[in-house]
Amino acid sequence: MTQTARPGPVHVTGELLATKKIGAYHHLTLVAPGVAEGFRPGNFLAVSVSESRLARRSFWIHRVKPVGGYGAALELVVEAVGPGTTWLTRLARGAGSR
Repeated sequence: MTQTARPGPVHVTGELLATKKIGAYHHLTLVAPGVAEGFRPGNFLAVSVSESRLARRSFWIHRVKPVGGYGAALELVVEAVGPGTTWLTRLARGAGSR
């Protein structure tokens, strides 16, 4: 039996499709080419949000779902507890992240 090697980290630019505040949390819907297909709920995703905020943050994937015209999208659950996550939850729809 042969095994397929898993690829290493993938760095792509994604787009924020939607953000919705639910209680203390924010649900962010992102599309990133080729990323959502390799993940499922419960996995974690490391996100860099801009050049000025170089530290990557890991987020729990709440849902992977098809979004018309975009293919698969990731839904992340984020609690704004520090400057980086607060900034991320305030991004406007269409903002790009890496």
